[in-house]
Amino acid sequence: MKGVQINPQGWAFNTYYVAYEQVPVNLRGFVPPNPNNVLGWRPPPQEDVSKWPGDIVTYSSRVCPSQGGGSGMFRGPSIVDVQRARVLTAPTGTTDPYWEDRNFTKYLDKVRENVSVFVVHGLVDYNVKTHNLMPWLPALQAHGIPTKILVGQWPHSAPYSFSNRNSLLEWNVTLLRWFDYWLKGVETGIMDEPRADIQDYRGVWRREDNYPPSRVVDTKFFFTGDGKLKSEGPGTGQASFWDNQQGPQLNGGPISGAPKNFASFVSQPLEQEFRYSGEAVAHVELTHSTPIGHIAVTVYEVDGQTWRPVNWGFYGYNIRNTPEKFDPILPNEKIVLNVPLLPTDMVIPAGRQVAVVFSAQNSGGPGMLPVPSGGTSTVDLAKSHITFPMLDGIEPLAPQPLNLRGQPATYGSQGN
Repeated sequence: MKGVQINPQGWAFNTYYVAYEQVPVNLRGFVPPNPNNVLGWRPPPQEDVSKWPGDIVTYSSRVCPSQGGGSGMFRGPSIVDVQRARVLTAPTGTTDPYWEDRNFTKYLDKVRENVSVFVVHGLVDYNVKTHNLMPWLPALQAHGIPTKILVGQWPHSAPYSFSNRNSLLEWNVTLLRWFDYWLKGVETGIMDEPRADIQDYRGVWRREDNYPPSRVVDTKFFFTGDGKLKSEGPGTGQASFWDNQQGPQLNGGPISGAPKNFASFVSQPLEQEFRYSGEAVAHVELTHSTPIGHIAVTVYEVDGQTWRPVNWGFYGYNIRNTPEKFDPILPNEKIVLNVPLLPTDMVIPAGRQVAVVFSAQNSGGPGMLPVPSGGTSTVDLAKSHITFPMLDGIEPLAPQPLNLRGQPATYGSQGN
């Protein structure tokens, strides 16, 4: 995500089969499996990274049997290409021609005229993350491709599961109406409805003209050196955080003392709900003490001494110039980044507080495994801010959709 590595299964893909199947020589960075560590993965020494592509080719016949057909047959060179691309770019967080060829926004001019797209995505899916929607979805719409959007509070699954309190009883009917219209020409009324069905973080459904809604108002908030998040700017002072390979532990309130592995900024108690929809963006200007580094920007809902992370964004400093090239950080170099957070539909109730935390490692949310730097980032707060796409209330659907159990289709764990 923006040059910051996700967990090893995510970026190594098939390569974890090497360790799992105990080939004679494992990929560097893997250790032999044991009862307590099935995949046997650990971060590789930097000097071994260049040798990974050769390992992939050498052991391709053993790496991929689990990715083949029913008999476990090897699927051929294309799988080797997938592995090589992932291994070559995973340590640096860069893209390369393999990934650029799979940037579908480049091929929208080739989409046939009779194509339509129904986008369905879980807003708490931390496998196929919501940043995959942007900028692909707006690009589809800009090319005049008919779209409908359904997003809600489910993880890596369809919005239809008996075990999920968020399941939509009417999901199959909605899908049938879509296909009846586009494949059979049956007037089902689905294209007469607002384009987006959205379930917010509290589980409430509504309809909007789009996702994100066109009525959002981009609103800036600023950071102060004494740890406040304010609606008036500019910010003041500076703040530092150290990459000690651990995420911030904030329940009970931030712990004072130095060095800290995070910098936190907290609002006053909310007089009204804090609601935003879409992609918040943190603009940060900073320096970093080592040649490699990265930042995690996390939004927290604060309720007394309980800090709940609810939204995340990441950026690797080494792709600050271009995602195709790994550029080491120079001493005293000023780094300017616009860090997009995962698209969401967030609401934090009145009476609670909003916090924004800068760190190198995240807590909760997506499984990230960035290359540790051991360095310290220092943020110029007077030149930094975060922009939220704010909404002034919603009009809930009435009645609310039901789940498969005949109950309101709310994601109960988010509604505390």
